[in-house]
Amino acid sequence: MKRAALAPFERTARAQRNLRATAGAWLVAAIAIAGAYLARDVLIPITLSIFLSFILAPIAEGFRRMHLGRVPSVFLAVTLALGFVGVSGAILVSQASTLIDDAPAYVQHLSEKTGRVHAAIVARLGFLTHEGTATSQSRTRTRNLTRGAKSVAVAPAAPIPVELRSPPPSPIEQMETLVGPLMAPLGTTAIVIVLTIFMLLQKEDLRDRAIRIFGVGDLHRSTMALSDAGKRLSRYFLSQLGVNACFGFIVWLGMMAIGVPAPGLWGVLAGLLRFAPYIGTMIAACLPIVVATAVSPGWTMALEVAALFAFIEPLVGYGVEPLLYGRSTGLSPIAVIVAALFWTWLWGLVGLVLSMPLTLMLVVLGRHVPQFAFFDILLGDRPALSLPETFYQRMLAGHHDEALDQAAELLATIPPAEYFDTVVLGALRLAASDADRGAVGRADLNEVCQTTVEVIEQLHDLAGLPPPEGESSHHPGGKIVCIPTRGNLNVAFAAATQAALERTGYDVVRVNREDTMQKALAAIDMQNVKVVCLLGLFEDRAIERVHALRDQIASRWPGIAVIAAVMRDGQKGALQGERTMPHSLAELLARIEGAAA
Repeated sequence: MKRAALAPFERTARAQRNLRATAGAWLVAAIAIAGAYLARDVLIPITLSIFLSFILAPIAEGFRRMHLGRVPSVFLAVTLALGFVGVSGAILVSQASTLIDDAPAYVQHLSEKTGRVHAAIVARLGFLTHEGTATSQSRTRTRNLTRGAKSVAVAPAAPIPVELRSPPPSPIEQMETLVGPLMAPLGTTAIVIVLTIFMLLQKEDLRDRAIRIFGVGDLHRSTMALSDAGKRLSRYFLSQLGVNACFGFIVWLGMMAIGVPAPGLWGVLAGLLRFAPYIGTMIAACLPIVVATAVSPGWTMALEVAALFAFIEPLVGYGVEPLLYGRSTGLSPIAVIVAALFWTWLWGLVGLVLSMPLTLMLVVLGRHVPQFAFFDILLGDRPALSLPETFYQRMLAGHHDEALDQAAELLATIPPAEYFDTVVLGALRLAASDADRGAVGRADLNEVCQTTVEVIEQLHDLAGLPPPEGESSHHPGGKIVCIPTRGNLNVAFAAATQAALERTGYDVVRVNREDTMQKALAAIDMQNVKVVCLLGLFEDRAIERVHALRDQIASRWPGIAVIAAVMRDGQKGALQGERTMPHSLAELLARIEGAAA
């Protein structure tokens, strides 16, 4: 009585604690985002260094296996990376310079073509906006008359030109003009190189410090998790770098064949921007399409560029990449797009290029470090809820159509008996746990149970599919009587048990529990009955009472096996031997199989 009176206060205190925890989490997230934005000049070099260290770690390990030593291996790997970056940068600069020289002509040509497209659209669709060809021509004549009238007007006196000349810059000022814009990129590059070298040289020490921070309580598990995560990220980033480099090279060759100016520029940009899936490839395709539109007098070149990207991207994304590093990157598609937008807003173009590696590192961190598990939940591709939790949530929300869709998808891969045991019984146990701690009211619990029964009844056709090979479609041993004990949860479990038994081929009779147990037993025709099942989600304290009822039925009908099932918490009962209560639907079906044989 006292516990029931204190339950509302306990729920209020729990809600306040959850509210404080949520507010604290949002505050920490806001501080972290603000810090990442304000400290981007420091964090971007560190992030680039971490990314490069993951890419270069396998290369350095390969050199070490050639007995070159740690320091020479690291410096050789970094030298190769610098050579690759230098070649890419030289291509970008040289190709961009040629494009800039002809940019005014391209802009003028693009403007003329855009004007022609606009005129054609107005000519064909002007009636939609009440702007036809006649209206356009009349406006043109009006503008010409206005210009003629203005030209007749008396021209004002021309002003006297005045020219101000600055003194010629000194050699130091000229040097500052040339070198000044390069100082920031060169400084960032130098910092990235130095940090990458030290991260590769101190890789084991950094790993030990991470273990000390996140998992010193379970040293073996933390070591294995971090080592596995580091190897997976290194292999993935290195494979992605190779795929993107090949992608950019193919784009380069395609642009040369089509005749687009500065093909090397578009190839390098395509390889870099492809680190951001979906968005990066679209941006890489839009830029050369615009240039092709400006260069070509027609539309053939632009269509060829679009066709090139439309052919290469699916081929690489759905053919080459799955063979290299699996079907999935571990990120949900919506997370990839949101991450690209977020990191671009935070760090600009560098954030767009690094959005995929950064998000993937956060997901891997969340999968191996419990403190960051929310990253895996928010951004990962694994289901956020287990199968029983998903079914229970659908029942709570009253979305039985979604539960039916989930069941249809699962029943195509697993046996119906396993579905009822794992999903439906697991969901009923979750509902029982919530009811025990007062999280679900009686009305909501009844609604959940009623909806569960309706879903099970609608799944009858799916559950009645032909049995798998090796199973008989009928058990000729007699009838099985399912008697649910008091409670809507027990009625729902009895419905699931009946569906599983009928799927196996038994002739099942489920008793309506609107009457008392004595009236229910008296209404049963025990002719040709082999097994009577007392069904419910029983607590430990109810085992003796349930077994007493079991013994009563067994003494009244000695030739009939009486089985009580299942345990409420999924654990085995306290009694041993034949009186042990089944803890799962699979165990109940096995015991029925033995009793009905």
